[in-house]
Amino acid sequence: MFIIVGIDVHKDKCVAAFLNRLTGEVNYVEFFTTRASIRSFAEKELRKDMIVAIEATCNAFFVANELKKYVRKVIMVAPEKHYDGKKTDKTDAYRIALSVANNTNKPCWIPSPVIYRLRELAGFWVSLDQDIIRLKNKICALLMENGIRLASKDVFSQKGREELDKVAGELPPTARMKLRSYLRHLDEAEEDKATLEKYLASLAVNEPVVHLLMTIPGVSFVAALIIIGEIGDVSRFSSPKKLTKYAGLVPSVNQSGNHCYMGRITKAGRKRLRWILVQAANNAVRVEGRLRDFYLRLKPKKGHNKAIVACARKMLVIIWHMLTNGEIYRDCVKRLYNKKKRIMEKKAENYVEPDFSDLASQLYEFLRRERSPEIPLEDFPEMEGLVKFI
Repeated sequence: MFIIVGIDVHKDKCVAAFLNRLTGEVNYVEFFTTRASIRSFAEKELRKDMIVAIEATCNAFFVANELKKYVRKVIMVAPEKHYDGKKTDKTDAYRIALSVANNTNKPCWIPSPVIYRLRELAGFWVSLDQDIIRLKNKICALLMENGIRLASKDVFSQKGREELDKVAGELPPTARMKLRSYLRHLDEAEEDKATLEKYLASLAVNEPVVHLLMTIPGVSFVAALIIIGEIGDVSRFSSPKKLTKYAGLVPSVNQSGNHCYMGRITKAGRKRLRWILVQAANNAVRVEGRLRDFYLRLKPKKGHNKAIVACARKMLVIIWHMLTNGEIYRDCVKRLYNKKKRIMEKKAENYVEPDFSDLASQLYEFLRRERSPEIPLEDFPEMEGLVKFI
């Protein structure tokens, strides 16, 4: 309990600083960032009464999950910049340990393995979606550069692809080679995305939390899973304001004396959560309801972009209340919910590869709690067979 271990994690190696809170003595140990080396370090150097602090980086969660069974507690701290002119791996590890000893650290939440895996899948889906958009833009730019305009309005529909194959012969050899490469990569990305969506649908189809979030216009089952993965356990946010701050959707504040200026949103939070909420808000404002009314009220004086970001923040506040109290979205359009539900069920039926079947059961256990509020099902008989959510 008197020894705090600060670990500076890098791509190839880690540096651990063992700080004795009573004497101030510091010892350093280096080890490689591999599973075998981490376990060997833990068995030789760590004890059950120690506290380990790790700076949050891309592979820090992996290290934290490996070490948590060897010590009393593992703390993830937010990265900080230092301007004293001295920065080495040892000084960074020492500063991490010292910040915990002095209680000046900014702790980060360590997601459970199931949430971490769900975040990985969500990130993979987002990257595939962005790859598809990028490839489509390249194909459209290639056609424009060579003065080719198709009769089909949608270049990537079945009719458009057939027309694209016919006009490919009119392109110069270099452009033709690029077009074939783009189309091949596009087909592969779309196939991978479709397979991933089927698996995600199989995860979501029996989860009441997903069905609950799908009652919000603009939130599909994929968006619901991304939101669940990014938020994790909603009970760790005592108020919706803290959740919006976690997403980086709160305005920045610049105050001096009697003057206070509210600037742009901080963007100091979960980037993927912020992105999916903006996408969902863009779709939600097309449907009659309080979100659309809120958007139309702000758009004339704030413009489209700021109004959509404000709608995304309002949607996140609504999500906090829905998950905390077990309430269905009040302006839910039953027709849209049933449509999204049918799409999800169809995709789940077509999924035949149980490669990740263990994740479904782990997600089920994570989303269950002893005290779970009842979902009002009078207007949603489709949800009668589902168990209670968190």
